[in-house]
Amino acid sequence: MGETGFTGPSGPQGNPGSPGQQGVQIPGAVGATGATGATGPVGQQGLQGFTGPQGSRGQQGQQGFTGPQGQLGPQGQPGQLGLQGQAGGIGPAGSQGTVVSS
Repeated sequence: MGETGFTGPSGPQGNPGSPGQQGVQIPGAVGATGATGATGPVGQQGLQGFTGPQGSRGQQGQQGFTGPQGQLGPQGQPGQLGLQGQAGGIGPAGSQGTVVSS
């Protein structure tokens, strides 16, 4: 057999095929919402603030003056002398003593 002849030029490129149809998208069911997480621990209480300085003490008021002493009133009149009581009656006579002879 003889030699193979030259390969001829390539034929024209065929038309591109039509694009395939997009597949139907079926939406999946939405999952349930997960449970709420546990509440975190309560933070520590803050420190108490400092107590402010004590206020200054107010001034004491002055004591009032003592008023003047009143005048002494007039002396009253002396009272009347009471009446003299009556004299008592004479008492009974005493008993006669015993005479002793010697």
